Amino acid sequence: MAKKSILRVKNSQDYIARPIPNPGGDKKDFFDGDDEAFSFHKSSLISKMSEISLDIGSRDCQTFATMKVTLKDDAIAKSHRPTSALFNHKHPVVGGGEIGELYVQVNSKSLPKLTERIAQAKVKSDIKFNKDGKIVPKVGSLRSEVSAIESLELLGASDKCSLSDNDILREIYNNKRDLIIELFHPLESESLKDDEIKSIKSELVEKLAIFSNTFKYIPESNYFSDSLITISPIIFDEKESRKLLNELRLNSIVKRFYPTPIMDFSEFSMDMSSKLYDFPVPIDGIEYPKVILIDKGIRSPLLNRWVSEKSDSLGDQVISEFHADEMASILIGSNYLNNNKYLEVDGCDIYDIWLPSTSDNFDDHFDSLSEFIDWLYLEVQSARVSGYRIISMSINFQTVASNNEYSFLASRIDTISRTFGVIFVISSGNMDDTKYRPEWPKLDTDVFKMLARYKHDDKILQPADSVSAITVGAINHVSNELIIDGAPTRYTRRGPSTAYGIKPDLVHIGGIGDKKNSCFLTIDGLNNILSTSHGTSISAPHVAKTLALIDSKTNQQLTINTLKAMMLHNATVPDCLNSKELRKEAREYVGFGLPKSSIDIISKDESSFSFLFEDRLKKGQVAEFCFIWPRSLTTLMNKCKGKVVMTLVYEPPIDRCFGQEYIRANVDASLQQENIKNNISSYKKAVNSIWDTKLGEDSNYEKNLITHGFKWWPSKVYSRESTRGFGNSVNWRLRVTSQVRDGVEYPEDGINFSVIVTIEDSSGKNQNIYNELRQSFNQLGVDIGDISIKEDVRV
Repeated sequence: MAKKSILRVKNSQDYIARPIPNPGGDKKDFFDGDDEAFSFHKSSLISKMSEISLDIGSRDCQTFATMKVTLKDDAIAKSHRPTSALFNHKHPVVGGGEIGELYVQVNSKSLPKLTERIAQAKVKSDIKFNKDGKIVPKVGSLRSEVSAIESLELLGASDKCSLSDNDILREIYNNKRDLIIELFHPLESESLKDDEIKSIKSELVEKLAIFSNTFKYIPESNYFSDSLITISPIIFDEKESRKLLNELRLNSIVKRFYPTPIMDFSEFSMDMSSKLYDFPVPIDGIEYPKVILIDKGIRSPLLNRWVSEKSDSLGDQVISEFHADEMASILIGSNYLNNNKYLEVDGCDIYDIWLPSTSDNFDDHFDSLSEFIDWLYLEVQSARVSGYRIISMSINFQTVASNNEYSFLASRIDTISRTFGVIFVISSGNMDDTKYRPEWPKLDTDVFKMLARYKHDDKILQPADSVSAITVGAINHVSNELIIDGAPTRYTRRGPSTAYGIKPDLVHIGGIGDKKNSCFLTIDGLNNILSTSHGTSISAPHVAKTLALIDSKTNQQLTINTLKAMMLHNATVPDCLNSKELRKEAREYVGFGLPKSSIDIISKDESSFSFLFEDRLKKGQVAEFCFIWPRSLTTLMNKCKGKVVMTLVYEPPIDRCFGQEYIRANVDASLQQENIKNNISSYKKAVNSIWDTKLGEDSNYEKNLITHGFKWWPSKVYSRESTRGFGNSVNWRLRVTSQVRDGVEYPEDGINFSVIVTIEDSSGKNQNIYNELRQSFNQLGVDIGDISIKEDVRV
């Protein structure tokens, strides 16, 4: 059966235009014309503003404070937010917390004016007829914005750290952890000048200097502009330490502080089955897939043959646990060792970045975690110059991803990825072996019972929450009376990430959760064959290898967005999780599923047709690409049958200052089918998200859209399948739109995106689909070309 490559739309710019925007709608009154209730609400806000003003007036620093504005649930949509008439450039928004929480910059000068502005909101509403002829309240912008507010309060000491002083002292002294301090970004305004902002920051540094005998001050990074500083304990002085913590809780520019996450230096228990003397060796003239391995350093002479370059060796030369060698043995020879249907062909060109192998070794080289990430930034830069852009990093920190705050570790991974054009493939993290779940049950009802009884926190570990990274969980690859092939392993961790982000992205083989025999082989630094290792750290290199093969096979011509889209587009949720009842569990444990092999991703049967549409959208632009459904999948009544899958990946701006709203732009793709009714033609969305849930039209619609529709998440997959057909027209269009969050400047360079669409005869019987659609595209004047595939790479 002939294989065909994916086609690229080469003239995508021809389909991007800037339509005339629709005029804004009427202002919404969140009290629905109840003037008496609104009057009470307004008075309550004014009273609260007076309390806040008194509080700030009693502080040493009166030039900067942060007020938390909580919006009503039905006011969190961009069009309803109070950031035009109220919280504008005079009273700027400088951050956010949970969805619908705004952090507004205030001070003793601005509060009277802001209070007066609230007081100006008109109490008496007018009425009007809407487009349906119903009488509805009519209000102005100010009344609408004031009515959108649920509550106001100053951010207090308890908002800055969830740990008690005792807990913090225990962590930083007993567990040798530094203290990370995140700062607000004050904005220049009528009431706050630039020299005052500099003074606020310098005063904090001066106050920290008072504690220089107890804590070492480590300034902001040279490579990451995230206003994050670190202080490291020198000697234990309980009195001075408590004074410092009190200063951090009271200082207005301090947003939050917390002990640094701890890198996991735990060791695998190893069963050395036998010595390995024969292993694949590189063949001259063959170009192998390139992977950067970030781990504790490869020691095995069998594996080092495949290492082209390495960083300075930071690890101990003599170690007892060979984590890096196991990861390298997967990248190089997993198929040789295990001969499993899920595994890629052997061979991998490795750039070996050595991490410290122990906590003591880490301390010998770095003064802080921040300094370590600066070092990692430079190492990745060097590897990228050498032609590597896929990174396998099976290292996690002993801190779970937060529901409300995007981790600084993930944010810095994103910065490295964007700066150098690389993809990190990161393990989702493992449960401690004393907290493994039971094996995944065969019946859905038993799955719910098992998870309900499981009381441990099994959420993913940092930095697996990284938006730009591909996070990988683990599934079983064995089937017997107790174990289900494709089910989540006993140790793998679950999503979601911050603000319902879909993590893990993918899953792969990690070995079954059995300490005596994981049914998966690796080798260590002494060339011993190991048969007990298991974990998501083993899953991640498999995905990195597939990515690297695609990258190599396509001559590194694909964008990072397209590489990621290809993986997600060709992933499948395992059968044991593919029921409607387990949709939420599937999403949280396996994400988009298990990816196909690289050869099946980049080449397709003639019973299907795949095309890539990639470009960038600038402010106000919309992409609209029209095409015709294949004749072989069209009924006599012009109904469209078969299966269609669409995957969208885009690169969003990210800002940790805004809490759960850290992703600052959304791109959405819609596959629309022409609908003909009464001889009138219109286009309507015909393909839904694979996570589609009935959202309803209630007051929580926007939150439901975020929770279930995954608005704002930069990876989306849509699918529809029908054997009988749907609709009444063969005319289709792909429509790509974008928006930024309220108050965000649209990126000047635009937002890059990639969309992959596959139309197929799911039975595989009709071999005309590819030729029909290629011919149709040509007739429509689409400039298409094959994604060229290099034939000299063994895949």
